Amino acid sequence: DISGWDKIIVPGHWDMQGFAEPGYPVPKESTGLYRTTFRLPDGWDEGQVIIRFEGVLYAFDVYVNGKYAGSWSSSFNAKDFNITPHVIPGKENILAVKVIARPPTFAYDIYDGWSLSGIYRNVELISLPDVHVSDYTVQTFLTGTKNARVKISCEIANPEEADLQDLAVKAVLFSPEGKQIGRKVFGLEKLKNESISFRVNNPELWTAETPVLYFLNLHLVKKNSVIQTKSQVVGIREVSIENVVLKLNGKPIKLRGINHHDTNPEYGKTFTKELLCQDLSLIKRANINFIRTAHYPPDRRPLDMCDSMGFY
Repeated sequence: DISGWDKIIVPGHWDMQGFAEPGYPVPKESTGLYRTTFRLPDGWDEGQVIIRFEGVLYAFDVYVNGKYAGSWSSSFNAKDFNITPHVIPGKENILAVKVIARPPTFAYDIYDGWSLSGIYRNVELISLPDVHVSDYTVQTFLTGTKNARVKISCEIANPEEADLQDLAVKAVLFSPEGKQIGRKVFGLEKLKNESISFRVNNPELWTAETPVLYFLNLHLVKKNSVIQTKSQVVGIREVSIENVVLKLNGKPIKLRGINHHDTNPEYGKTFTKELLCQDLSLIKRANINFIRTAHYPPDRRPLDMCDSMGFY
């Protein structure tokens, strides 16, 4: 019976919403119980349904329709749970989360700062085909004064569940202006042994002063129909160290850096996109070009913003 429960904003901290006093630097013994309902969008009755928690302080258990879906206890790392067996298409589904503020692992995730608790980063539902691109890596190399190479490696989940002859990965690379400069199609058998590679003539190189970005689309294709798409911005650059000199694109660079914590006075470690942009804009105006994410994986969104705004 949750009729007497209070509402809480997610993402957010219970300490910042009046449910407890903020602690410093060790969290107090406490447990938070969350419950909400959701419906799957139309067309989600096939494939895999994933729920992703971007960050929860400090450990949590997940239940869907009363069935245990998993646990996690690394506060600053995202965690995916496959809830396909537990969800019911076309009906209200109940999501319940138990958050524990002082699990055995909490000491790894406290620093010299406020130890706030709760579901403080985004929670997302994701739909994936049974066979899908589970991970990919993009690397860039300078191959002379006027050429570069963009290399893409892909990992495919559950390839044994499909006829590999029916599946392929199509990679399309676009210039910063949106012009297609490369297109390649690799069957999954070929991807086991080879990486997808594009040659770029006269590339516009990424630096903090010139944060030029190319655009990459990865399509998983089944019998000529796209069943999954991944989109990624690509900065073409090469980092090297020569005689203890740090170089970018063959030229020495100096880092003017700061530490950055995901902390603000109003929402704690929860950030809106506007607050993140404000933080990075202030840093840019201070002529700083290098950000150290002290000392944990940050919110993913400012990493993308740093690509486009120009930060090392």
